[in-house]
Amino acid sequence: MYYLSYAWRLNFAIVYDAKFYRLFTIERGEQFLCKSEYTNKHMKHHVSQKRQPLRRTIIYTFMTFCVVVIVTTMMLLVLGYSINQDEGRIEQGGLLQLASEPDGAKVSIDGHKIGSNTDTKQTVSAGVHQVDFDLDKYHAWSKSITLRAGQVAWLNYARLIPLDLTPTTVQTFDSVSDMSVSSKRNYILFHPGADVTSFQLVDVRADDVKRTKIQLPAGIVTASTSGSELLKVVGWSDNEDLVLLRHDFSNKVEWILLNREKPNESLNLNKTLAINPSKVVFAGKSDRLLFVQIGDKVQRINMDNNSISDPIVENVDDFSAYDGTTVVYTSLPNSLGVRIAGYSQTDFAKQQIIRTYDDTDRPFLVAMSKYFNKQNIAVVRDNQLIVDRGSLPTPSSSADLKRIFAKDVPAGIKALTMSSNGRFVVLEYIDKFAVYDIELDVFHQTEWNYQAKKYQPVQWLDDYIVWSDDGGHLRIYDFDGANQHDVMEVTKGFSATLAGGGKYIYGLLRTDSGFELRRVQIIL
Repeated sequence: MYYLSYAWRLNFAIVYDAKFYRLFTIERGEQFLCKSEYTNKHMKHHVSQKRQPLRRTIIYTFMTFCVVVIVTTMMLLVLGYSINQDEGRIEQGGLLQLASEPDGAKVSIDGHKIGSNTDTKQTVSAGVHQVDFDLDKYHAWSKSITLRAGQVAWLNYARLIPLDLTPTTVQTFDSVSDMSVSSKRNYILFHPGADVTSFQLVDVRADDVKRTKIQLPAGIVTASTSGSELLKVVGWSDNEDLVLLRHDFSNKVEWILLNREKPNESLNLNKTLAINPSKVVFAGKSDRLLFVQIGDKVQRINMDNNSISDPIVENVDDFSAYDGTTVVYTSLPNSLGVRIAGYSQTDFAKQQIIRTYDDTDRPFLVAMSKYFNKQNIAVVRDNQLIVDRGSLPTPSSSADLKRIFAKDVPAGIKALTMSSNGRFVVLEYIDKFAVYDIELDVFHQTEWNYQAKKYQPVQWLDDYIVWSDDGGHLRIYDFDGANQHDVMEVTKGFSATLAGGGKYIYGLLRTDSGFELRRVQIIL
């Protein structure tokens, strides 16, 4: 039986034959016999029985020492430790996880190319680093990142944009008044006119897009008596089977659930449940549950039995759905002139208070997300953004929240949202957007490249890239404002999407003859 031990970064090995007590060293392919005494049928010298245990102990001790050195060194490398050659000391760095779409890009860190292409990883020292990806036929991608000792940072969201972007037309329409992308970006729904009850559905999952017509059942939409009406898509269910429509007519509002696959099973919520909500949203990932605001109360609808719950929250100014059982809300001023940022669940006996503030005319907004199983609450009040993390209050326990971020922000905030991946707190303005990155604890503010005159909600191309159509061009931005690109000419006010497994970006352009659904290929 042979035992082999490698000494770290030395060009030799030790081989030990336990049966015959032979010790050799191997270096550069040559074998040298160390000074040792052993006994077998080929040897003339007799090995002392007293010296055998001592020799065995020395060899085993040396082997153990080598193993400990190797394992310790490997652990230090995994933890990001390296030798600072300038200062001659061991220090802990961080780990960069590097990926791009498409992959195979060359990687440079601080101007020096590393030995592998994306997807890869690299240990670097703590501090600020410049990371660059370079792939033939694509624009270079760059990012500056500050790494803490022992931190793992994920630069795995780089979407490389080709140098040559040539739009192609895949569908044409005579008229379009509204365009909406489904929740998983598999479908685009086109509405030809405000008073029309039919839609065109385009399936963009494959290279060959497919188009079908969807007709709402007769009588499901109440006819307008004033001649002015608007039918608009406001949301999709998570499974993309149902589409929520808002119908404004004769100074009234009604809500329609359009069944994409079975249009005849579409419902008018107002008529079916005898309600007049001012706001309706899907409750989490379910297509059978919805939250509705009726007056100042929020309730939940169950479409399986067409039932509506008791109020979950009362005295509500505005709310958003966090999941299928939870809503986050801001309250109207109470009798003492106090407004509340809070949340509640369908099984709570009473709604829970997170923060209270005196009433002012400044924006009062709240949003909530979960990132890596940690609850995060963001509140905007008096032009200040605060973000807390921890355990929320419940009817049976108090809150345990820790302040992780607080900053005065520019006035003029129009909305406060959380990104779908839970990582980013987003402040929306007319002329810019701002992002607090929960993972890296960094705040970014980015002005739109084209001067915006009217507020539009921030639109996400994926979990890390936003887009704008100001200036008549579809322009994309990383969440921190980096890596901006004009993708193609579009008509302002319509949706855009990444589809086909990330291969194409779609947009809508008005022409002299109508509208064109166009796309550019970004994965060559």
